[in-house]
Amino acid sequence: MRKLQQRLGAKARAEVLDRREIENFLVVPGPLEAFIRMKQEMSGSKALPQPEREAIVLTIDQCADRLKELAIEKQVIKALCIPIYPKVSSKEDDATKLNDRITEELSKIHKQLDSTLQAVQQKIDEYARIVDESWQARKLQIVPGDILLDRVCQKFGVRFKKGVDGPRLASLMTEKDIDGEIKRIIRELGSTSP
Repeated sequence: MRKLQQRLGAKARAEVLDRREIENFLVVPGPLEAFIRMKQEMSGSKALPQPEREAIVLTIDQCADRLKELAIEKQVIKALCIPIYPKVSSKEDDATKLNDRITEELSKIHKQLDSTLQAVQQKIDEYARIVDESWQARKLQIVPGDILLDRVCQKFGVRFKKGVDGPRLASLMTEKDIDGEIKRIIRELGSTSP
């Protein structure tokens, strides 16, 4: 966060949202029901299952539960599979040969990878425990929002495509459907604009 804020400078600020991705804020039964109906009408098919509020709420919950392992997997991969960049400098006063510097750096990376390999199961267990502890209260914030929305939509015979459908779904939300965190950010943005 500090690096990001430094890159943004003094006139900007970074916000870390409470949810995995922006699409998680769109998982709201009322607007989702309207969105599914709109997508069904656009498809022209009359034989699709009709989205009723109770069915949508139940489908959201069931689809989120089926995404639990994926949520754990994404967190483990994010923690363990970070890119490794060799730090081979070429200082004028460095008498060490290039071959030696590269060999030394690759040796460090090898040790880092060995350490990571030994910690894989430990990290899987750690993230599974973290997700389990907060699952019932936070599953809709933890799972990938775009995948959840698409799976819910598929139950009603339509698809959610992140780039195209995110704005469509958001446009169906009323003020009461918008999460308080997003409202606060919008208000703050509005109060600081010239």
